[in-house]
Amino acid sequence: MTTAGYRVEKVKDLQGTACACSGCAWKGPATLLKEVVKCTLTPGDMSPAGRCPKCDKLAYPDTELHRAQANAEGLEVVLRRLVELDRKLRNGKPGNPAEYEEVLRSGTTLLRKIRGRKRGDASGDAADAA
Repeated sequence: MTTAGYRVEKVKDLQGTACACSGCAWKGPATLLKEVVKCTLTPGDMSPAGRCPKCDKLAYPDTELHRAQANAEGLEVVLRRLVELDRKLRNGKPGNPAEYEEVLRSGTTLLRKIRGRKRGDASGDAADAA
């Protein structure tokens, strides 16, 4: 196992590619991003385009693929929490009602985001009932 870092080469000139920050709501062209001097990535992580000019978190090209990956990661978190709460319930240890409410809110918010709607949009589905 190596402890040395890897140098990331600039593979593609992003120029004015639309980017989005992973830490705040900033969106803008890649030309405004700061250089990534150091970061930790794990296999499967998307390659960042740079660092956000507002908060210095990693920013990524704002593509359909990146949005789909972020939504999948969010769904994974919500599902893991649901499985954990279900396990507690099956073992006779009901969780704090606030935990259930938080998981429901998180899941509902993510579902709306995936569907491209905001709270209160008329749709008639269960997600808007919460």
